[in-house]
Amino acid sequence: MITQVSLKNWRSHENTSLDFGEGTNILIGMMGGGKSSIIDAICYAFFGDFPAHRQKKLELSDIIFNNATEKEAGIQVKFISNGSEYTIIRRIKTNGNAEAEIRRGDKLIDGPQPKRVNEYIQNLLKVDYDLFTRAIYSEQNSIDYFLTLGRGDRKKQIDELLGINKFEKARANLTTIITTLRNTVREKELLLKGADIKKLEEEISKIHSELSKLEDEKTTLSKQISSSEEKILSLEKEVSTLLTKKTSFKNLEKEKAALEHRKESLKTLTKGISSSEDELKAKESQLNEIINSYSRLSSNFKTLDSQLLALNKELGTLNRKKEEIEKKLQEKQTLENEKRKIGKQLSNLQAEISSKNTLLDSLKSRIANNESHIKELKLLIEELNKEISSCPICETTLPEEKRKQLKEKREHEHQEELNSSKTLRENLEQEKKSLLELEKSLRNLERIENDLAKIGNVADDLNEISSKHSSLNTTLSRATSEKEEVQNSIKAMEKSEKELRDLLNNFKEFSELDKKLSALAISLEELKFSESDLDEKKTSLEKLRIEFSTLNANLAGTLKNKEKTTEILSLKEGQLKNYLDYGKEVQRIKQLTEKLLIFQNSIVETQRILREELIQAINEEMSTIWRVIYPYADYKGARLNADENDYTLELLSDAWRQVEGIASGGERACACLSLRIAFARVLVPNLSWLILDEPTHNLDEEAVKGLGKALYEDIPKIVDQTFVITHDENLKDVGNARIYRVERNKEQQEPSRVEPIY
Repeated sequence: MITQVSLKNWRSHENTSLDFGEGTNILIGMMGGGKSSIIDAICYAFFGDFPAHRQKKLELSDIIFNNATEKEAGIQVKFISNGSEYTIIRRIKTNGNAEAEIRRGDKLIDGPQPKRVNEYIQNLLKVDYDLFTRAIYSEQNSIDYFLTLGRGDRKKQIDELLGINKFEKARANLTTIITTLRNTVREKELLLKGADIKKLEEEISKIHSELSKLEDEKTTLSKQISSSEEKILSLEKEVSTLLTKKTSFKNLEKEKAALEHRKESLKTLTKGISSSEDELKAKESQLNEIINSYSRLSSNFKTLDSQLLALNKELGTLNRKKEEIEKKLQEKQTLENEKRKIGKQLSNLQAEISSKNTLLDSLKSRIANNESHIKELKLLIEELNKEISSCPICETTLPEEKRKQLKEKREHEHQEELNSSKTLRENLEQEKKSLLELEKSLRNLERIENDLAKIGNVADDLNEISSKHSSLNTTLSRATSEKEEVQNSIKAMEKSEKELRDLLNNFKEFSELDKKLSALAISLEELKFSESDLDEKKTSLEKLRIEFSTLNANLAGTLKNKEKTTEILSLKEGQLKNYLDYGKEVQRIKQLTEKLLIFQNSIVETQRILREELIQAINEEMSTIWRVIYPYADYKGARLNADENDYTLELLSDAWRQVEGIASGGERACACLSLRIAFARVLVPNLSWLILDEPTHNLDEEAVKGLGKALYEDIPKIVDQTFVITHDENLKDVGNARIYRVERNKEQQEPSRVEPIY
């Protein structure tokens, strides 16, 4: 049972709160006053949607009240289910985003995701949006909704409402599956019809025999290749050993030839020496004497070299001193020339400096007087600029014309004095520069005299150094000659030593060569290398390699044949397996098709039985409801009839007849209302709610009275809680729970006002 609904900025409601009770609750008021929007809010609270939004007539952002200060709409609905009180809260933002939460008592159950809250409510109430809007909530002037549908669409929607549409979908799906399976069986049977399985099995047997032969051939070739490979390895080792011997033999022969050539060369070099021991000793003694003499001459050479080095060092020092003195003499000569040149001007220079200083003092005095006169003239001009009647100097009467003349005269004098002052200052600057140059020349003369005093008399020092330089050159020349003589003696001795030493070394080498040649002859004899043996081994190895290559080629061909044969076998066996599998698959699919046909028939029968039972339950409810809501005796009952193609709503007079053909608008409305209540009673027994929006549409006055009596007395016995939205004042007093009047000034865009009547 819904106990309370609170709306904030929802549609035309700015701030509305309503309490509802068990029985019939009435919302009465003018068209467009905001009655239906309260029921839309209840629908949105429970399912997150309502008909106008579902049909794209409204966006969520359009729901917010136009004149709202807060740009957010809110709904709060309290209801009781299974003995517990629940509260649903939903909020809608201006951007269309929504939030939701559900509470049991004060405890938050879920939120803020609307989808999760929707799922929780559906599980709790065991009803979804479609069932609610078709069985419980009759929209404005839509009690006869099902009569407005076409035959096929009406059957589809009532089946969905009754929950038996799933059987129809299952039956249709099974029909598609059975057709697909039968087509598959036909395709596979066609394939099996064209297959010769016995012939295929014989071919597979032959291929197996051929593969066995190829395997034997492969084994034989592998053994032959292994044996050939062992022989090749053995021969390769023998050939490698012979090649190594050949290399060693060739190297020994080359070495022997080189030694013999060297021996012949040494014979020529040692012709003058006998091989006697005495002569060799004499030559060695002569060599020792040469070595001793060489040692003495080398010692003398080193001493002379040291002396020459010291003399050259001393001579270098004297040369540097001589250059320095000569440089000072040259500098002194330059300074003396400069002094003589400046000295001639000295007396004139001092007189000119004195004259310049006097001139500078005179210019400074003139400038000072001039600037004083300029200031006086400036003050006088400032006074004359004023409108005065007396002279600022003599205070005599001064006419205006005279003042202007006097002013122009003084301004002219002032300008001349300024020009004169500028000229005097320029002259002063020029004279200062001239004086600085004269003073600079005087200071330069003083510097020259100081530099000459520092240099002193260096002519005597130059004579002394020149004398020492001449003596040292003589000594150096003598020592150089002596060094050259010793050096020549050393060169001659070195040559004799080298010739004698080479001679002795050649003789010793000649003796050593004889020994080496004897050893080489022994090595060559021991090596025992045969070129013909090597050629024979190479020929045998080449034959084996050709044989090995042929065997490998044969093996590769065998393996390739085996691979191709194996592929053919795999293909044939695959074909055979497919044919055998097709046979099994055909039998399996046929069995499955038979079972599916049985299952399909069961579904059809189940759907038929379930439809009959539901229609029977609905018609039993309608039988009771019709007597309550229809006030006349011409139609004794109403029922829902069903056949394979459609559902029809029928009324009972002398016989059962369809409503569309015989009933007036009021009779039609009563029949549809009866059907609606029956749907709610049968399909949603746990809720026992009914919502009727403008149910008096098409009803006459007597029918309205009958409906009012039913709503007040009879329907509450059948349905726990009913909501009626109406503008019909005849229904104002039929509510036995709560009655509200809903009004609104639409021209002023004011919010809806809700006043309790009862």
